[in-house]
Amino acid sequence: MEDTHFGGDEVRRLSGEPRTSTIAASGHNQATGGPIGRRKRVYGNDMLYVTAPDGSKIGRVNLETGRVTMDQAILRDMLDRFVKDWRATHMGAQPPSGGDRSDTTGSLQDDRPLVTPAPPADADTAGVSAQNMYNRKSARELAKKQQIVAADARWRQEAKAARPVMGRLAAALTAKPKITPESQTTANWRVGAEGERLVGEVLKGVRGIEVLHDRLIPGSRANIDHLVVGPSGVFVIDAKKYTGKLEARDVGGMFRHDPRLYVKGRDRTKLVDGVRHQIEVVRTTLGDEFAGVAIRGVLCFIGVEWPLLRRPQRVKGVVVVWPQGLPKVVTSGRPLNDRVVDVATHLRTRLRPAGG
Repeated sequence: MEDTHFGGDEVRRLSGEPRTSTIAASGHNQATGGPIGRRKRVYGNDMLYVTAPDGSKIGRVNLETGRVTMDQAILRDMLDRFVKDWRATHMGAQPPSGGDRSDTTGSLQDDRPLVTPAPPADADTAGVSAQNMYNRKSARELAKKQQIVAADARWRQEAKAARPVMGRLAAALTAKPKITPESQTTANWRVGAEGERLVGEVLKGVRGIEVLHDRLIPGSRANIDHLVVGPSGVFVIDAKKYTGKLEARDVGGMFRHDPRLYVKGRDRTKLVDGVRHQIEVVRTTLGDEFAGVAIRGVLCFIGVEWPLLRRPQRVKGVVVVWPQGLPKVVTSGRPLNDRVVDVATHLRTRLRPAGG
């Protein structure tokens, strides 16, 4: 099994120094701060396992097929760069079998790229804007953490060079910063995108409707997750991925009606109010030409706990439902007609894709 340590790559990349990779005869590099690669044959597959200097797993790649499996998704860019450098240096050597470190003959002929680039997403695709926001926030967060790790590595190197004894002592007594999992604020965008994609998949299989995904609210950075135009009108659908028990309660008492939505014991009625605002946006967008078209709001929850006898809830006129319950909500027995197409075309031309 080969061990490779590109210790200074991330430090040099951030500091502007030339990139180099040094592999010691033992298979380890004396530098610190970069990923470590271990190549071995597993069940006949030529695998490269990549770990951080602290031993935590980053991911692994099948060098023959290019398939990547991540242990820390936030570090995907780092893994791709490392494997690209590793391939350039090592792809002339056969992988050892199991724990055998002896030299072998032959070479790998697979020069295909590590990962087949994904085609750019259609702007009118569910979850695009949330995914794009997650990608930007995740990249910025990772870059900031990498800068901290790189600065720490430089400090340790300079301290040891300036004062070999005291510098080593100071470095030993100072905890090393680590690239920790991304913040919940950033992760929420990924979770939201996953929920929107799931709802999009459910709606894809519904016949007799027109569907618009991820439309930008005019004059705002906010978006409408899904718009469904069916024979019975327009449905404004907001997808939410939450955990915990969902409850619709009336907290107004005997003489007052005050409907509320609770998830995991927390009042989430603001989500209902958000859908009601989106309904008004769509109503304004349709204008006088389609003034008679009914507009309904829907909150679609993914991952929540429903009562044993599951049925859609209604809070302030907004239907609260689960993904598999959407088809029944947005369809009726009548076939698709020209009016549906006209309304969908009108909305499509006036509400541009948020991911575009």
